[in-house]
Amino acid sequence: MSDALQMSSPLYRLVCFINNSIALFTSENYLGVALFIKRAHKEVLVVKSYETIGREEFIMKYTTLCEEFLVDLTKYIRNNKLISDKDIELFFYED
Repeated sequence: MSDALQMSSPLYRLVCFINNSIALFTSENYLGVALFIKRAHKEVLVVKSYETIGREEFIMKYTTLCEEFLVDLTKYIRNNKLISDKDIELFFYED
């Protein structure tokens, strides 16, 4: 995983987006969390499309874990009404 922290890694942006969502959640900046959930979700799709010869299993496990985390975080924000309905539509339905 440490190579994912190198800017040349295909996982770098995804790792950064996930980390930002965690930091923003911790600081209770839920609108920022929603923004990074959306970015991370799009990046998961990008990472899954890469040619990753020799690392397919690791990348599939990591992206699956990220997807599960993003779903759980989205549910938490929605269920606890941490952002407005208008912002929910903007971040979770617009593509």
